[in-house]
Amino acid sequence: MPTVSSSSSSAKIYDAIGGHESIKDQIVEDKALSERVKWSGHRLVVADGMQVVSTRMYTTFGAMWEGWTKNIYLGLRGHPSLLLLGAFGATLALIAALFLPVWPLLGASWLLDGGGWMAGLVILEALIVWGYLVLIRAAVARGMQISGWYAFTTPLGAGIFAAMMLTSAWKVISGQGVSWRGRKYHTKM
Repeated sequence: MPTVSSSSSSAKIYDAIGGHESIKDQIVEDKALSERVKWSGHRLVVADGMQVVSTRMYTTFGAMWEGWTKNIYLGLRGHPSLLLLGAFGATLALIAALFLPVWPLLGASWLLDGGGWMAGLVILEALIVWGYLVLIRAAVARGMQISGWYAFTTPLGAGIFAAMMLTSAWKVISGQGVSWRGRKYHTKM
């Protein structure tokens, strides 16, 4: 199997697979381009380019909603089992997003109502889960060179992502398709 070993080899492989011209009808062109590389017998290398280049995927909430619901939709449309798994995962994420902020409050309420050591254990458990979640998300945020304070918005982000997932699943099931940059795309499941 050929290996990409230099930028000139990369250019040769890009030309050999037909470049972007060969995938001009694809909505998710980066995925399609990588598939063409793999299908032609070459290997892909996933590398951290953060020291070389940076980009911002979306600059508005509307663009983020449109882009992610499109990508999730395209990932789900050809795989009914993934559609079910995605809808289930979205539901779990939504439940977690709604429940996580309430969990320690329920424990505190129970403690004030005479819940004793069991209520204290619920509060401790909630704080441990919250602490772990915030630490991991803060580390990811710092790795992406953004403020670690964004870790505290994780429940909100999980809720929004769950809504995106459910919206994409609905678009697949209903046959509505997706919009991308002012155009409507319909694909068969």
